[in-house]
Amino acid sequence: MKTSTQQKIKNSCAITLHIAICGFVYSGCTHVNFSDEKAIGLEVRRADALYRASKRREAADIYERYIGAAKYSGHAIKRWAETLSDSQSHERIINVLERHLNEHNPFDSEAMKIVSSAYEKVNNQARAAELLEGASRLNPKDTSIKARLVRLYALIGKHAESESLASEVLRQDSKANDVRFARAIVRIKMDQSKQALIDLLYLTSKLPLNRQYQVALAEAYYLAGQPARTVAILQKMKSAAPLSAVLHERYGDALVALGKTRTAEEEYTIALRKQPTLYHLYSKKAEIELKHGN
Repeated sequence: MKTSTQQKIKNSCAITLHIAICGFVYSGCTHVNFSDEKAIGLEVRRADALYRASKRREAADIYERYIGAAKYSGHAIKRWAETLSDSQSHERIINVLERHLNEHNPFDSEAMKIVSSAYEKVNNQARAAELLEGASRLNPKDTSIKARLVRLYALIGKHAESESLASEVLRQDSKANDVRFARAIVRIKMDQSKQALIDLLYLTSKLPLNRQYQVALAEAYYLAGQPARTVAILQKMKSAAPLSAVLHERYGDALVALGKTRTAEEEYTIALRKQPTLYHLYSKKAEIELKHGN
């Protein structure tokens, strides 16, 4: 009996010591000792093993404890966020990482980039842009952050800022086609269609089969007062694959500008057949009928 009691005391002491050494991170305890890097390292490696074994939820619970632990925080944040993104837990990512930035490390650029992506997923592009601005200040040579900012600025209506930043990125990396395309779209929105043509002609020379580039080029030509080129591009696209309702409308607009109103009317009819809610096309069709005395 005495031996049994001594063994229980011994086991209890061992458990207590085990918990103390590991920084209070086992058995669901939430008090983490960030100063014990060795214990944290062991736990993070255990989480990595669970992650590789596709036990993502168990891994996420461990990673979350070490957000803020200097040596392992970046790794823990990245893996934890990847796990939660798989399950669409964007709000949780926002709550935890905003708290981390406020309480642990306001200069954690990796956390800023990850939480900004979460904000994008919940359609808060303004806050996403603010966080990326902070990350960019901390990493001024990272063009990938600036490239994301170019797109976000365009989405929230900061067209001048988007165009300026895109130009800065392209001076550093002339092959950043996604940034060049974003700048072209922004320039179209800013009524700078001739400048947009420069970017789009460059892009279509490099990737002539890219349909997205061709659509934008057709639009830029139309806005630059060159409807014949718009018609040529859309005719070629139409022969390769069906056009969307919006493109049929722009095709019709270009034909009207060239005086081919009857053919334009046919394009408007096709557009309405594809998308009956384009009510303004009835007015365009009516104008054509009036010109022909009908």
